[in-house]
Amino acid sequence: MSIPTDPKSSLRHFWAGFVPAAAAILLLLVQSLRPFVPHEQQGILLTLTGWLVCVTLAVWTWCVVQDTAGRFERRNETADTRQQLLLQQIADNHQESQRELKRQSAAIQALHGRLEAIERRLGRMEKHDTETDEDIEHLRSMVLRENLADFGERRLGPRPLS
Repeated sequence: MSIPTDPKSSLRHFWAGFVPAAAAILLLLVQSLRPFVPHEQQGILLTLTGWLVCVTLAVWTWCVVQDTAGRFERRNETADTRQQLLLQQIADNHQESQRELKRQSAAIQALHGRLEAIERRLGRMEKHDTETDEDIEHLRSMVLRENLADFGERRLGPRPLS
């Protein structure tokens, strides 16, 4: 429950708290200056004055409590709103991070696929280079060490050329 803070409401609260206290003070002043209640019944007047002061304190306390409660309520609503905004921002950031992580994961997977393809190509090239080196070595040995006369009769490499 929130108490309105308009000026008319504040003025009503002031008068509600001020009138009983003013009446009590006025009764005590009149009684002290020109007694209108006999001495035997002054206890009733003092009791009535005490009750008026108690009513004043009760009204003042109620006003302060309501005003303070209103301030706390507004502060709590503001804090709740901030918290909701922060939670929404955290959720949005989390979704954004998840999307970015998925994108990065896909990019890394694609990179691994490309690296595997490159490794397979390199393996085939190395095998081809090895075979070519063997052929070159065989031809070199034939040219340098063997007789060139029977060069046309033998195979040119460790594997058939056809």
